[in-house]
Formats: sequence, C-alpha cells, structure tokens
Amino acid sequence: MLIVHKFFFIIITHLNIIRHCCYNLIKTFHGGQNPGEFAITANLEAVKTSVSVTLIEPAKVKTLIIFPLKPTLTFGESLHFTIKGVDQYGSDIKLEEVTWSATGSTIFSDGRLQASSQEQEITVTASVGEISTSRTINVIEPARLTTLVISPQEVEMKPGEHQHFSIQGLDQRGNAIATEKIAWNATGGKIDQDGNFIVNQNAKGDFSISACAIEQNVSAFAKVVVPVVLQRLEIFPKDIQIEPNEIQTFTAKGFNQEGDEIGIGRVDWQSTTGGLIDDDGMFIGSYDIDTVDIIATVGDVDVALRVT
Repeated sequence: MLIVHKFFFIIITHLNIIRHCCYNLIKTFHGGQNPGEFAITANLEAVKTSVSVTLIEPAKVKTLIIFPLKPTLTFGESLHFTIKGVDQYGSDIKLEEVTWSATGSTIFSDGRLQASSQEQEITVTASVGEISTSRTINVIEPARLTTLVISPQEVEMKPGEHQHFSIQGLDQRGNAIATEKIAWNATGGKIDQDGNFIVNQNAKGDFSISACAIEQNVSAFAKVVVPVVLQRLEIFPKDIQIEPNEIQTFTAKGFNQEGDEIGIGRVDWQSTTGGLIDDDGMFIGSYDIDTVDIIATVGDVDVALRVT
C-alpha cells in the first residue's frame, strides 16, 4: 500500500507542475489606441516564439449616400429619401439616428420631401453624428404644351397638288410633348383633320395652314405659296375652214388659274396626218384628208383644234 501511495503522490506532483507551467504561459494582450502591426514574443527557457498582431480601428461611419439620385421634382410631387452608410473600410455600416433637413422646403423625419408649387432649388441634407451629406433637388413646373410646330413651315404648290402637313408639340422647356386633339384649317384649298391639304384649282397667291391644340388653345401656322401657272391654252383663229394648199397661221394664248391671259413663251406645234405646221404655227393642208387636228403644247399643257 505504501508503494501505491507513493506512486500516486509522484503523479499528482507532476500534474501540478504542468498546470503551473501552462498557467504561467497564458497571457492577455490589451490593444492600445494606435492602429498598427505588433509582434508578441514568448520565451520559455531556451524556447522562443513570436506572433504578429494587427491592431485596427473599430468600424465607424465615414461616408453617407442619399438615395434616390433623382434630380428633379414637379409641383406637389413627393419623394422619400433613404440613406446608406459606409465605414472607413468601404463596407456598409448600420446607421443610428439620421437627422434630415432641407433648405427652402420641409422634410419629415423619415426622409419624405413634399415639393412646393413654385420653381426652386432645394438642398436636402442627411446627418449622422458629425458626418453629413447633401443632394440638390430642382422643383420645376410640370411639362405643358406651349408651342406647336408645323412641318413644312413654308411650301410652294401648284393648283390641284397635295401636301401632308405634320405637327409637333413642345413644352415650356422646348422638349417634345403630346399634342392631344388638333384642329386643322386652311385657306386656298381644303385640309382634313390628318393634315392632308389640296390646293384649289383656281388658287393663286399666299395662303395659310393653321393647327390649333383645342384644349390648350395653342396655335401654329404654315405658309403655302401658289405661283401663277399656265392652266389652259387656246388656239386662234377658231372655227375655221381651210382650202387644200391654203396657208393659215395659228397662234396660241395661255391663261392662268384665275382665267387671266399670261405670256407663254415658245409653243410646240403639231398636226395630225393631212397637214403640215411649222414652229411658228404656219399650217398648210392637203387634198388627201378632209379633217386635221392642230395641237399646241406648252410644258405639260396642251390643246387641240380641229380644222376642216
């Protein structure tokens, strides 16, 4: 029994020594106030080891970002702003109480801004402690139709010709906007409500095309110029009988769309089989055919006279 007791005593004694050594090897490191990299060294008799410890600053708010990034509001429009925090390491960080403020307007504690009914520039600011950020918002009047533009704005047309006119609406800032219902009117011809215009056959001079946005009472005008044009030709003399081989000189007169005589320049003369006519309108018939047609042409206008 004494031998056994001695054996257990020896084991317990060694355990106490080991426990004492391990206890003496456990140390607590307390970081200082300055960030950086440190080396911790441990020595036990002839054994030496070290470990590197990096001391970093606790995460704190460095930057605030306001959302949304919308730059403008229209009269009476509301916008709910939110805020995001970023720490010094570029990571998102939870924010405590956020304080909102706005110049020229009122913003609620939850970041909701209600635009006024006048154009102005509002600066919205969000603050968390000593960190703050701002965003500028422009309050503008809602877009409204102020101008109509007709295309083409000026065009030259002949009697009977067709032209389609288109319309574009612009707001008070010169941006395109819907025109709603348009009422078309015209002088010198007829225009339908799709902007399709046809010139009267007897029209001559300057005429106007008008488009009006009925609800907004906004109008625009375009100009139609109808020049004097050759509308018809007549050959003189008329109702004439010519003997075979008799020489007869014919002349042509031109008339515009209003029935007034106008100069016509060079006339292209032709005759059907049974006679000959030169460039000056001098005609001579033959004995072979009793009836001959004399044709005078100027541009795209022509006329025929039957001679017997």
